[in-house]
Amino acid sequence: MRKRRSIVLALLALGMLLAFSVAVSDAAPIPTACADCHSKYPGDSFDGYSDATPVTGATCIYCHKLRHGTGVTETPLGYFVSLESVNFTNQTTIDTIHNAHRDTNPYPDDYGCIDCHEGTACTTCHTSAVPHGEHPVLQDGGNAYPGVTERYSLGRYSPSPPYWTTATLTCTNGDCHATMNTAFVARPSCTNCHTVDKTGHGDIPSKHETTSTAGCVDSGCHYSQNLITEHESRTYTCDTCHNNPDPAREATCDAAVEAEDVRCAACHPSAVSPHHDLHLYAAFSATCQSEACHSNYLEEEHARRGYDCSVCHSNPDPERAATVEGAIGSGDRSCMACHGALGEMGHYSIHEADPALDDPTQPYGDFCRACHVNNIMQEHPRHRGPDGSFLNCETCHSQTSGPVYEAISGGDTSCDACHDIHGNVVALHESPTTRRGNVIDGLECNECHYSNLASEHDEQGVTCSECHDNPDLTVLAAIDAGRKECPDCHPTYHTGGVLSGTFVLDGGDEYATSTTVVANSNVAGATLMRFRKDGVWSSWEAYAAEKPLMFTSGDGSKTVDAQYRDGADNILQLSDDILLDTTVPAAPSQLSAAEAGGFILLTWTNPADADLEAVRVLRSTVGYAQDPDSGAGQTQVYEGAGTEYLDTGVIVGDTYFYTAFARDKAGNWSSAATAIRTLQIETEWNALSGNISTPVQYGGYVTLRATLKCPSGTLAGRSDVEVWRSADGTNWNRDGNATYNAAGFYEAPRRVYENTRFQFRFPGDNAYVACSSNVYLVSVQAYLSRPVVPFNVRRNAYFTIYGYLKPRHSGYTRLEIYRWYRGGWRFFARRYAGNYSYSSYTKYSYRYRVPYAGTWFIRAVHSDGNHAASYSPTAPFIAR
Repeated sequence: MRKRRSIVLALLALGMLLAFSVAVSDAAPIPTACADCHSKYPGDSFDGYSDATPVTGATCIYCHKLRHGTGVTETPLGYFVSLESVNFTNQTTIDTIHNAHRDTNPYPDDYGCIDCHEGTACTTCHTSAVPHGEHPVLQDGGNAYPGVTERYSLGRYSPSPPYWTTATLTCTNGDCHATMNTAFVARPSCTNCHTVDKTGHGDIPSKHETTSTAGCVDSGCHYSQNLITEHESRTYTCDTCHNNPDPAREATCDAAVEAEDVRCAACHPSAVSPHHDLHLYAAFSATCQSEACHSNYLEEEHARRGYDCSVCHSNPDPERAATVEGAIGSGDRSCMACHGALGEMGHYSIHEADPALDDPTQPYGDFCRACHVNNIMQEHPRHRGPDGSFLNCETCHSQTSGPVYEAISGGDTSCDACHDIHGNVVALHESPTTRRGNVIDGLECNECHYSNLASEHDEQGVTCSECHDNPDLTVLAAIDAGRKECPDCHPTYHTGGVLSGTFVLDGGDEYATSTTVVANSNVAGATLMRFRKDGVWSSWEAYAAEKPLMFTSGDGSKTVDAQYRDGADNILQLSDDILLDTTVPAAPSQLSAAEAGGFILLTWTNPADADLEAVRVLRSTVGYAQDPDSGAGQTQVYEGAGTEYLDTGVIVGDTYFYTAFARDKAGNWSSAATAIRTLQIETEWNALSGNISTPVQYGGYVTLRATLKCPSGTLAGRSDVEVWRSADGTNWNRDGNATYNAAGFYEAPRRVYENTRFQFRFPGDNAYVACSSNVYLVSVQAYLSRPVVPFNVRRNAYFTIYGYLKPRHSGYTRLEIYRWYRGGWRFFARRYAGNYSYSSYTKYSYRYRVPYAGTWFIRAVHSDGNHAASYSPTAPFIAR
């Protein structure tokens, strides 16, 4: 409970501190600053006095961030003697804090800071000036500020409370402000005192507030509606307005100040009016205004729609902002500069055809939409007027009388308000007859062509626009007059005879492996050509023998139609098919290269692609192939549909790199499969053995021998046969090399001290395969000296038996004792002598006595995991 109460008190103290802490900037850092500035303006007054303590909690942290002498109570403001130290609602606490931080210390026993540190300046804690009370300033510079009674620290030693006193604070009170500024102030300037801002006197910002047209600030043209902020953004100071050295500007500013006129126009009369001219639409249509739709003044037009300056000058949409900024930068004030060629979509609805062209319940209904769209804004720009120019807004809205004017005035958007409805689209394009004359072999036009112009033109890839928007007056005249016979637009035809020639794709190939193919044309006399692929005709273009074409759809059979036209409008249509296959086959799998009787046998698995045609295998001694072509260092050794190949063109000792690719019927190649093989001769050892029978005596020699064989016989004269040895058969160490002798053996004499396993190893090379011999075990006896015993002993009397053993062993050495009895040696006893190891040998020793007189002998016996059973020479003796 005590801990929780401490936390609550700490948080309460912090809240009080923050509640009473305010950030106030310096208003007058020097005593005479107030009168120096304000004596010129007797009507001015300062803002009201605030008794809030101008100390922020962050200032305490500088000294109270560590425990030391500042206390052990932790608060958000640092370490203090107690929580009461930060209770700024208690006047005694404040007085104590002031005394503790002065040069003289009233509590030398309780506060130890002064023993190491000097006093703290007022500005350490009071980073902002104390606010002022409201007061007038006299004309002559005298100070009529009555002052404020404030409690503050005495700043000198006092043995008992109170440690504070009261004083009247004024601008020149040394206890409130800094030392008097004795420097000469030539001109009463705001910046003498207000080096940062003017928030120290609350009435100054309010006196500089102005008004501006909505959006001026948001548009980015102006920074603020406060004159101080706006002027500072232009690097203007107080003197620019209140003490301008230019007499004309000073008079203008003084007049505005005296009249308390804070409008921008009060000082900038010539800068306001140009805003109007800058927003006039220079190329504005009188019709747009006369129809009560728009105003030719952009500010007024935008304001009527609820838009302010920021919509254009500071639009948050990057795309729109770029468009508008481009228009502003170029001085383009036309509506279309920002609203596009047809204006905003707001125009769209009022230009909808009524009744709708695609309404089947209306006259002609669905027939209309075969040629026309339902919106006048979209339909009209597709057509030309009598002068050949495309229709635009002015075409209709510039009319001052007639059916168009009446339709606009009455809001009538039906097509027949301005146009005669012409009927069924099919019937309109029906050609009544075709004429004989300059025809082919006496044929009439409709024996080769459709009698309906729409059907024929669609077959030839001619769009509606190519006729109805054609600048050729012959075509326009035929349409306007309703003439629909072929010669009306094609006065000459088939004058040069029939075109003939050939057309193939990719030179006549059956397959194409790329979506881009080449149209190969050979049509004599053709001047124009076009192609239809994926069901769409291209535009007519100049004839060329080769033309790249690109398919946009997937693999499969592709048909391309080609049309060729000569100067007499003779047309030849040809067609060709090609199979598009851009899918590569899978690569061969499980490619391997194995030695086979001095050759290399290649095997692989073909991919499961249905259109697989062949597998190509390349061989190289320098590396794998990057593509299926036989490049530098690559030799093609196989191509076919099989799954194996015996490569006989190889040399023993060389390393060969094999790369296999699969190809489909279209000619697509797969990725590569690889294998590598060095052609080598097999080798083997006959049985490895020694020159003597085992076991071998301790430290004795054995000569190891073996023969290295290959298919052609003995592999002689090798100097790289290695000898390996191991005591346990697991851990092997190399022990030099074997040498070849004239008898055909590889041999190696080796000295042994314990049971040892040997093996010959041939490391092989590019020509021969490595091999290892059998493991040959050489058993070795330990060294046992003849036991040392007295030759004559007394029966039942103890004597010492000792001898030596190599290598060193701990434990015991077995002694076997024999007696001559009844004409032969009889085993009598077995004893175990203790072992005593020295640097390189072991001594065994044992005290013994025999109970019978006669002839005796003793021998030592040793056996362990590293040695064969070992027996010492016998030591005879006689007991009496």
